[in-house]
Amino acid sequence: MLLLFDQLVEQILSEAFGGSGGQHGLRKGSETERRFVEALKRVGLKAVAVSSDVERTKHIDFTVFLNKNDAKGKPMRAWVDLPENQGVGANSNTVEVKGDKVKNGFLNMELRGITGHPGWLYSQGNYMSFEIEDEIVMVKTRKMKDYIERKYNFKFDTLPKIVQVTHDQNANRVFPVVFNRSVDANGRNDQSWMTRFSWDDIYQNCKSVLVFKK
Repeated sequence: MLLLFDQLVEQILSEAFGGSGGQHGLRKGSETERRFVEALKRVGLKAVAVSSDVERTKHIDFTVFLNKNDAKGKPMRAWVDLPENQGVGANSNTVEVKGDKVKNGFLNMELRGITGHPGWLYSQGNYMSFEIEDEIVMVKTRKMKDYIERKYNFKFDTLPKIVQVTHDQNANRVFPVVFNRSVDANGRNDQSWMTRFSWDDIYQNCKSVLVFKK
């Protein structure tokens, strides 16, 4: 059953602006983040929460390392996703954790945030993490963004010319139809746009898909 849009947005806001605390700096009450950290821990990876400022402005939740240091005592990069990245100097992987956003075969996606800035599709993290049944699936953020923009022929600044905005919570919000509430649950001006894309389409056409068991 699809989440009501209000519930979906409140979940996003809770994850985005919740306080920090607990192991690895998890936001309080975030079972999604706890499952992510524990799943990676079981395969020898360490997920460290970023600062609240980075999380809010860059749509990044965790930096992921191997659970050991290199010969110089520095944390080691967790994985190399593509051969062409073998020599890249970055020593870590950054991840935006989105959790259970796939419903009935569609990925619920934020194109524009509540303040009108780019939504989490435009995360500056290396990967986006989703929960699919008993697996945690990570998709290369740039590959997913580039694929969606290329297939639907838009960039963030051209979205207003393409989308069809609805305020009907029961509408079939598959791109280019997007949902906006005008005012959020707390009475604030809400400029967010949420829509849906086929998960199978994204999974099959976006390279660098990593899977971990929950």
